[in-house]
Amino acid sequence: MNLFFVTLFALLLFCGSVAKSAQFPLHVWLPDAMEGPTPISALIHAATMVAAGIFLVARLLPLFVVLPQIMNTIAFIGLITVILGATLAIAQKDIKKNLAYSTMSQLGYMMLALGMGSYRSALFHLITHAYSKALLFLGSGSIIHSMEALVGYSPAKSQNMVFMGGLTKHVPITKTFFLVGTLSLCGIPPFACFWSKDEILNDSRLYSPIFALIACSAAGLTAFYMFRIYLLVFEGALYFIRWSYRNLF
Repeated sequence: MNLFFVTLFALLLFCGSVAKSAQFPLHVWLPDAMEGPTPISALIHAATMVAAGIFLVARLLPLFVVLPQIMNTIAFIGLITVILGATLAIAQKDIKKNLAYSTMSQLGYMMLALGMGSYRSALFHLITHAYSKALLFLGSGSIIHSMEALVGYSPAKSQNMVFMGGLTKHVPITKTFFLVGTLSLCGIPPFACFWSKDEILNDSRLYSPIFALIACSAAGLTAFYMFRIYLLVFEGALYFIRWSYRNLF
């Protein structure tokens, strides 16, 4: 076949995966899709539906491997998505949208790994992230229900982390499991995401020092925004931080 047509077909197939897995620049739908029930967000949006694009690229990797331009494009799009999702998550007040942008960033890690040819680490992170993020979404549902019991049904307040704080006494079990999911997503050993994310970071170091620097920086941002969620929701003594978010953002 003509090389131009093979490259074009491969690029169009990848564009479908970009839209399906909320990669840059077709990522804007993912936060709005989080308006549904939280179990749906956990089981479909975090664990299965958005992962379909990643799985498609993984299944078609034998085709992409023989096209270096496509592989470089996959890695570059994944890298942009990693850092973009992490930076957007920092600015969110809605707890579910925050987790949605976190999902986008972690999917970027998987796409980056596929673009570097790291098939095993990409699918490994797909599985570990699905469990961790599903746990976090179910925890956010418990948090939202507890907020509705306190402030009444008001999505503007029950999902806004600015109005939260000190929820430990209301949902102590949720706090424990949310902390486990947070530690896992941040890549703290011995939790699952540490092993998969660390493998991707190591592969990026071997692929390109610049890619490794950006990927490691995004990993630091992941820890920042996840513990920001945890502290704003469960720790009630951070009045200065809550005041700052009310008045500055």
